[in-house]
Amino acid sequence: LAAMAPSVVRPLFLALLIASSLRPAGASPAASTRSAASGGGPGGSGGGRGDLYSTLGLSRDCSQADVKKAYRKLALRHHPDKCDPSEREAAERRFKDIGRAYECLSDEKKRGLYDKYGEASLEPNFNPDLAGAFG
Repeated sequence: LAAMAPSVVRPLFLALLIASSLRPAGASPAASTRSAASGGGPGGSGGGRGDLYSTLGLSRDCSQADVKKAYRKLALRHHPDKCDPSEREAAERRFKDIGRAYECLSDEKKRGLYDKYGEASLEPNFNPDLAGAFG
């Protein structure tokens, strides 16, 4: 960033500042875009964009064994093949949310990044070195 010309950095910074002022307080740019696109809010089955710990019904100080146990229990309960056909779509969304939460929380590195940076750390191009650069 330091190697870029000031004429490039200033408009970029202003664009980011304006974009961040248009979002609700506490929402990350990626989370607000995903929630709007998926039609869901911050929770449960509305696109799975709530807290990963609450998705599995766990507290933040849970162990890896707790994560695994909760995942297995919820995955069996909400498996799309084990529900009424009328509830299949909701079960599929919930099942995907549970899998996404388990994928992050069962990996020590991903879990540490999630605890520190939240939803933004789940993005494929997330870079923890640049996470706090503009805020």
